Parts: sequence; C-alpha cells; structure tokens
Amino acid sequence: MELSSPEEYRQKLAEHEAGIINGTYEFDEKYSDREIMRPFNYFFKVDYGTYLIDTIRTARSIYKKKKIKSLDLLFKLMGNTSYGVNVSKCFAMSNIVFANNITGTVRCCMYYAEKVLNLIQTITDGGIFDVNKVVLSHLFLHGICFTQN
Repeated sequence: MELSSPEEYRQKLAEHEAGIINGTYEFDEKYSDREIMRPFNYFFKVDYGTYLIDTIRTARSIYKKKKIKSLDLLFKLMGNTSYGVNVSKCFAMSNIVFANNITGTVRCCMYYAEKVLNLIQTITDGGIFDVNKVVLSHLFLHGICFTQN
C-alpha cells in the first residue's frame, strides 16, 4: 500500500517489526506461501531519476569529458549498482516495477538498433552486424536522401 511520506513509512515499518518481535504479527492464510517471510507491503514513491540517476549521469559525463577514467568508471559502477540493488529481492528497497521499466526500455532500444543496423544477434550491451548491411548508410551511399516537406 502506498504511503505519502518517509515518516509514515518509518512508522509503519516500526509497527511491522514490533509485531514480529512481540508475536502480534497476523498471518494471512490466503498468502501462506509468502507469509513465511513476513512481508512488509508498504511503499512511498521516490523519483530515482531526479534524486539519484541524474546526479550520477551528470558526474560521470563531467569526468568522461575531463578524461579522468577512474572517476568515470566509479560513477558508471555507481549507476549499475543502483540498478542492481533496486532489482534484487535480497535488498529491502528492491522495486520490481522500477527494474521492469529499465529492462523494457533497454529492450526497446535494442529492438530499434536491431532494425536499423540489421543486427544478426543482440544482447543487452550490443549486437553483431555487417557494416555493409546497415539500412540508412546503404541508402545514402546510393544517393537516396530523405527530405522533410
């Protein structure tokens, strides 16, 4: 259930943990397969783009332009780790919707790349293609141009 603030979240979490410790936690028989872990089903919205990812991207682009490879790699690792923490069920802050949105976006981008570059095989990081079979460059080589009316 969605909560409106971090304070409300902390309060609900404290109540939940107290219920586990003092034995007042009530099992829901309907979800007996999941209840063994005593799940905490409250959350509040956080805009990861604004609060975290944009900051990491900005810092990384600064160090990339300055050609400071160590700090560039550090911020790349921070971005990848923030994704990993948010998609892993091993962390309390995991968010499957967040993970699904990122994975879906990457899959769409790879699909577009596959169509434009005539990729033979794709993985998350790229794909195999023949430079001579790239659709757009092939059309430009033959004098076919695209103009807007």
